[in-house]
Amino acid sequence: RMLLLESELKTEFSTTPLQGSVDLGVPDDVVERFPMKVLSAFMDEYPNIKLGIHVDHTPALLKKVDSGKLALSIITYAPSIPGVTECERLTREPEVWAMAANGIASEKSPLPITLWDKGWAWHEPIIEILEGADIEYSIILECENITGRKSAIEADLAVGPLPVSQLNDRLKVVSHLQRLPPLPEYGLGLKIEEEPKPEVIAVANHLRQHFSQFQNMAAWTGNASNS
Repeated sequence: RMLLLESELKTEFSTTPLQGSVDLGVPDDVVERFPMKVLSAFMDEYPNIKLGIHVDHTPALLKKVDSGKLALSIITYAPSIPGVTECERLTREPEVWAMAANGIASEKSPLPITLWDKGWAWHEPIIEILEGADIEYSIILECENITGRKSAIEADLAVGPLPVSQLNDRLKVVSHLQRLPPLPEYGLGLKIEEEPKPEVIAVANHLRQHFSQFQNMAAWTGNASNS
């Protein structure tokens, strides 16, 4: 009740003129790591702005911003996705071949792998990389969300590409790198509607300020609790 009262008082006596609703998109591969304290801090500073979070994959998020369904969106910065290179870049980090910490899947032949579904930005580029390196592989799991692919890797069913910030104590980088070719760089970007309102600009600036603290997503993930 005290927290509710505090929120009501902030709303009533806030000196900021900004108010309204802002719909923010967040990609699936980010939402499980997204530091909600960042958004909580924004809502404390701008109590008159109602912030809504919408989760989807990047191609859909780009279309929703273009069509006016979203005011702005964090996106996965994959140059193979049409329209991404026109967006602002927020972060960059290596993408690595990941395997279970004590697993043996990386030793199997054909190599069992897990990938995004066909049609997703990273699917075809990874296939081209494997075939270009003449690696015999077998796709064990195709999944549109990163949680399913991570689970398959942690269970030692397959190896797969992951941003380095997704590694945990149950995952590690495949050690025999000479067998697997390097992967494209991974990162996040920001897509904003063409004529953003002041409250949308405030959200965008808040996100820019947060992500600018870190050189890459690995640092962001490791320090999210301090943000």
